Amino acid sequence: MKPLLFALVLAGLAATGPLALAETEKLPLDLDAPAKAVALVEKQARKPGGLSAFAASDLQDLVYAAADDKPGLQLRLLNLLARENFAPADPFETYDDIWYEQALRLEEKGDQAGVLTALGRMRAISELFYAGLDPRFARTRAADPAVFDIKAAAERRLAQAETLSVAHPDRLVGARIRADALEQLGRADQALALVDEALAKVEAHPGDYVDKADTLTSLHVERAVSLWLVGRTDDAIAERRRTIPLARSQEGYNGWADLALVGDLVASGKAAEALVALDYFNAEVGVASIDNWVAARAICANAQLGRQGAAQRELSRLAGKDDPNTASLSFAYLCLDDLDKAALTYIARLENPDRAPRAIEALSPRIAIKAARPAMEAELLRRQAMVAARSDVAAALAKRGGPQPSLLIPAAGEPY
Repeated sequence: MKPLLFALVLAGLAATGPLALAETEKLPLDLDAPAKAVALVEKQARKPGGLSAFAASDLQDLVYAAADDKPGLQLRLLNLLARENFAPADPFETYDDIWYEQALRLEEKGDQAGVLTALGRMRAISELFYAGLDPRFARTRAADPAVFDIKAAAERRLAQAETLSVAHPDRLVGARIRADALEQLGRADQALALVDEALAKVEAHPGDYVDKADTLTSLHVERAVSLWLVGRTDDAIAERRRTIPLARSQEGYNGWADLALVGDLVASGKAAEALVALDYFNAEVGVASIDNWVAARAICANAQLGRQGAAQRELSRLAGKDDPNTASLSFAYLCLDDLDKAALTYIARLENPDRAPRAIEALSPRIAIKAARPAMEAELLRRQAMVAARSDVAAALAKRGGPQPSLLIPAAGEPY
């Protein structure tokens, strides 16, 4: 699950004035007192240098801290950031997540023009894709469906990355973004060729790329995804194994590369190998989303091997969480072929505004990849389609606007 397990974060600054301060001189923001912090940002915005006085990461964190404070504070900050043209210093980076938040807050106020403006600031694919599935944007979609044309958005992202790659030949991140877009547009063979070319250049001229340390691992991730999508399952798994040492060497590693390997092993029916790979997680990794998927993959691997006792123990741990209705639990019940309980998880997710977009994605028709799927993955998708066809699930889905067929390949892993 690439978006869940791997996020490429580059430091950016708000380009709002000529007097940018050194990172060590940035004004601090007290995230424990969001109202005071927002007032400070508003005051500084009226001065020379504007928002460049703050670290961009602090401003982004303040957006989410303000959401839990008094009503209207977050939108006040978001509107200020928009007026000040808050944007990454790195042209490859985006702040789409905060513009999604702004669009949601404006939707709540019935400001469709503002929603469209906020969504228009998005440049990447995933946030706009989920905005197109989000029931909270139903009125805006009806008013201007072209804004939510995700295939056009993917084509734009590809073109932007191509232009930026020409302008910045010393950066690898453009190849990663282009490969991701090509995968989602159903052109995984081209993505694979692009990544192989980029990796060959790095090997031949390792000193030519200023972002090698940040981006090399993600290129190997894209290679694994492309190999999977063209049907070279064993090669994709081998690439996942090659990625793990690179990922483990990164500061703050939380196990995402190991879990991605486990996911491919489970989906390809290599359950015994999956259990061996899961040994990495014997120690707690301390990230809730990772922990949930560790349990779900363990359930699936044990179920494939007929180890029902072990599968049920993991299921008890996963289902016993305070808020268990996640994609990982839906996946677990599909693996156990318990479609009744899988249906209940999907219905619960559809009732949760924040989880509904991904549940809608999972239950909606999608474009099939060209290559044949591994038998286990094909079986899980067959079960999922059976759940989507149930009357209770279909009724819950209808309340959220009904199925939303995807025009993109789910290159981040099949949604569950």
